Amino acid sequence: MPYRIFAIVVFALLTASQLQAQDVIKFKNGSFVRGTGVEYIQGSHVRIKTEEGVYKTFPADQIRSTRNSRTPHIKEAITVPTRSFYNHTTLGMMFGRGYYFSVNPSFQMVNGYQFGGRYQVGAGMGMELFEDDLYLPTFLETKVFLNKDRCFSPFIGLQAGYATLLSNRNPMYYDLILIPGEEEPRNRGGLLGGVQIGLRNYTKQDFGYVFSIGYRMQQSRSWYYNYLWEVDSYYGVQENLVRNRVEVRFGIYFH
Repeated sequence: MPYRIFAIVVFALLTASQLQAQDVIKFKNGSFVRGTGVEYIQGSHVRIKTEEGVYKTFPADQIRSTRNSRTPHIKEAITVPTRSFYNHTTLGMMFGRGYYFSVNPSFQMVNGYQFGGRYQVGAGMGMELFEDDLYLPTFLETKVFLNKDRCFSPFIGLQAGYATLLSNRNPMYYDLILIPGEEEPRNRGGLLGGVQIGLRNYTKQDFGYVFSIGYRMQQSRSWYYNYLWEVDSYYGVQENLVRNRVEVRFGIYFH
């Protein structure tokens, strides 16, 4: 007899524990269904595996809540937009040599359009330092994501554009020569280009993080005067400099 009572108590406790571990969907009409939550897409539907092992889907507008006293909300399913406008904002550091080796910050913001579940085309601008010069880059960007319609995906990206010089604190590595009535020595902007490989991961619907490493090229032109000792006169020199950088970037996506 004591063994029978013990078995009944154990069975009751196990049954109660199992019920508490299940998800409960409560409907607006007062009814409910108990089971294991499989998928919740906000504004669309909830899919659940009932106690009988049957999969059922319920429209979101009929549901009041998807939680019980012990378990959290059924995990929301994240879907990658097939066609959508997006904003992509990143901060980065660039490492490399121009006039000298330097580590410089970079800020970029891109607005564009995503289509086909894996392709993005956009236009961007930002603020960047190269040595002591501050540039305003404007560029076109395209990305291809290798895992179609998946939240976590590697990607390959390309950029091409032009950077305008905003400041001119380090015009050249020579001493400045100023000639009255002539053009002042200075740096100018130039073409830019780059390639990236990276990873993107959506953590919420229409929101995600991105990390990338890549190569970046920035062209600049320097204009200055040089002295020719043989004829005792000055002549103008235009020097084209290509700054090569390794860049590391981290940022966020919005759709």
